[in-house]
Amino acid sequence: MPSRSEASIETTPITKTKTRVGFRDQPGLHDNPRSPDMHNTLLRLPEVLAITRRSKAQIYRDAASGTFPRPVKIGARASAWRCVDVQAWLDNLAPAHK
Repeated sequence: MPSRSEASIETTPITKTKTRVGFRDQPGLHDNPRSPDMHNTLLRLPEVLAITRRSKAQIYRDAASGTFPRPVKIGARASAWRCVDVQAWLDNLAPAHK
């Protein structure tokens, strides 16, 4: 019988994977703005940043001035944006000039 130091111990590395489905990857949300799922979906700040391509400071500055949807409190220290509000904001953006 091999001693403890001689025994081969097979270990598997522990990996922490964090998967998030992005706004554009969710089926049906951006295809149908009247979808019931869209009204119940909340977006956290990283998702809003990715969707809008704006900085965190600009998001909060625009929300304070009323030109961007305000977040809703979902906990004592957590906020999120309603998906339908962010989509409406995106739909109302002026088209880029060529």
